[in-house]
Amino acid sequence: MNDLEILALIERGDLTPLSQDDLTRGAAFCLRVSAKTPSVLAVVVAKLRKDYITDVTEWSAYCKQNFGLEKAYLHHIHKVGKYLHSVACDTPKVYTTLFHLAYEKQIAITQIPVIEIENFIRQQTKPLAKMPRAEVRAAVNRFLHPEGIPAAPAKQSEQLLLPGFGKWLETATGFEAESIVRAVDDDDTADRSYRAGCLLLGAALDYQRRQETPDTVMLLNLKTALLDEVQAIENILAQE
Repeated sequence: MNDLEILALIERGDLTPLSQDDLTRGAAFCLRVSAKTPSVLAVVVAKLRKDYITDVTEWSAYCKQNFGLEKAYLHHIHKVGKYLHSVACDTPKVYTTLFHLAYEKQIAITQIPVIEIENFIRQQTKPLAKMPRAEVRAAVNRFLHPEGIPAAPAKQSEQLLLPGFGKWLETATGFEAESIVRAVDDDDTADRSYRAGCLLLGAALDYQRRQETPDTVMLLNLKTALLDEVQAIENILAQE
């Protein structure tokens, strides 16, 4: 049996025909494939966006429907894919090196200009694949800031005025949309939800305005969602 046949039997729960070697091969094959999945997705979504589905709204919907990718993760994995495509054009060996890295390491490395990536790799005392994620991030920071890591931005001190804000956001974004809809069940919660939403949306947009490379996928998804909400508002007003 080949690896795919073994995997099909495991998926069906038909383990009786499988020897110890078969089981080991099946698990090892699955690990090899899963390790490459983020890189494959990154390259594919970037290629789709560049050459096949140029409308970002259509592309976002396509990636969600076919790959389950959306929001920030889609943006980040697209960023990795574009980086890999850029590297592949000139330095196939570097492409191979980066392709086989863990996704978290790839994200960190995309901060390095493509023209500098070979130099960055040469400067490392051991292969990137053998470096822990934190070590890769530290190496990227050292490469980008040889004079030393800049002091933390002032905004971090401002965040001290909102203790627990990050944890609150994590909790809030963990709620299902239907649960939130049911929870907003009177004028008071509707008004407070409206005001909180406007504050958070304004802060998110202000953050994007300050970035050299705004998250265009997120912004275009937001634009589409807001236009849908405008239509819903007009429909409600039309009933008055």
